[in-house]
Amino acid sequence: MSKTATAPVICQVCKKPKSPHSRMIAGLIRPSLLEFIKKKSPHLDSKSFICLDDFGEFRKEIRHLHEKIDHLLRRQYNRLFEIQQIQIELLVQSLAFRRRFGLL
Repeated sequence: MSKTATAPVICQVCKKPKSPHSRMIAGLIRPSLLEFIKKKSPHLDSKSFICLDDFGEFRKEIRHLHEKIDHLLRRQYNRLFEIQQIQIELLVQSLAFRRRFGLL
């Protein structure tokens, strides 16, 4: 094996030398994840290398953000359901009131 194949590669995120076997080319990263990474490392381009440690941290961070969004959406859905139940109860009460006083 040649020396260039085992020479360390500099990670463009952490700027540390990494084994060529523990990195990936940024151009192979899913576009939405690459866009997220570029917000924190704007100098990264599609030909840059990112070490697998940093890549894993970004994936964990985005997974955590997705979990937060899911949690907030569930809370909003539950709150909306509660509001709809209150509206239904008020409509039923209003209808009963109108029937009792012959307003229908």
